[in-house]
This record gives sequence, C-alpha cells and structure tokens, in this order.
Amino acid sequence: MRSEYYLFVPDPLPRDIPAAEVSRLLAVIQDVMDRAIFLVLLRTGIRVGELLRLTMSDVDLVQATLSIRVGGKNGQGRVVYLAADAQAALALWLEERQSFQVKPLFFTKQSQGLCRLTVETHFRRYLQLAGIEQAYTVHCLRHTFATALLNAGVPITTLQKLLGHAKITMTQRYTRVFDATKREQYFAAMARIQGVSHGQ
Repeated sequence: MRSEYYLFVPDPLPRDIPAAEVSRLLAVIQDVMDRAIFLVLLRTGIRVGELLRLTMSDVDLVQATLSIRVGGKNGQGRVVYLAADAQAALALWLEERQSFQVKPLFFTKQSQGLCRLTVETHFRRYLQLAGIEQAYTVHCLRHTFATALLNAGVPITTLQKLLGHAKITMTQRYTRVFDATKREQYFAAMARIQGVSHGQ
C-alpha cells in the first residue's frame, strides 16, 4: 500500500566557522598572498571562482572595493567592500607582486595562475596548523561572512546584493542560521537573568 505521507527533510544549514576558530586560523597564515586571499574571501563573501577571476583593474584600495565583473552563478557583476584587515592584507600583497607582470590578481610564481584546488589545499593546511579538526572548506568563509553580517543587523536585502544572489530565497537560508543564533543568545541571556534574580 502506497503511503501518502512524506518526511520533510530541510536543506542543510550553511556552515559558518565560529569566531574563535576564525581567529586561530588567521593567526597561522603568514604567507602574504594566502593571507590576502583568505581575508578577502572572509570579509567580502565572494565565491572562490570570483576571486580567481579578479585582476588588478578590479581593485580600488582607495575606495576599499572590489569589482566582480561577472558573478559566479548569475552572470551579474557587483561591487563588494573590503574591511580594514582585508584591505591591509591586500595592500601588502599588491606591494609584493609589483615585479610580476601578470594579469590575475592572485597567482603562483611557478604557473602565473591559481586554481581552486590550490586554494583548497592551502586552506586545509592552515586548518591543521591552527589545530582545527572540523572539516571546513573554503566556501565556509562565505557562509561565515553572511552569518556574521546578519548577526550584526545587516538587512537581508543588502546581504543578497553583497553575495550576488539572483533570488532572495537563496539568501534566506542564512536566516535559519541567524534564528539558531538568536535562540542560543536568548537562552544564555535568560540563564544569566534568572541566575541574578534567584541570587537576590
């Protein structure tokens, strides 16, 4: 007999990296280019594919912006912004790369290019150096960016533009992470409030 009932299984939540682990990760990245790469990914939320297509002409350190000429999935361009630490890291990399006449913003000196596998390999190595056992991927930096901005009160429509989502439904996945954070904060606050009340 065929059942008419279906089990609803929600899409998995985007996986962000806790702030303490982000700090540990950044503390072990000493290579100038790698530090610029991972801070740019963390502070702008751009996709790895978008990062690999960046050129020198896409960078404006004065305005603290990057121009994404073609979006990773929707084919639309956008402007993203560089936080102070990402801006400083990128400035150091631009200074170091001056002697290379290479079009891509990021590249290896051997191949004068950069691929996704290399970025992922370096990221995993830094996770190990930082003693982080969770199997995070580079894409988790994008999720971390989005979750952090929502927690800081950035409107979801603004986040949609920054992430380059064609549809708001894609961005709304992060509100589920945000709701989980709100729940944790609520009960943590209530535990403190009730503890004070009972102590009086």
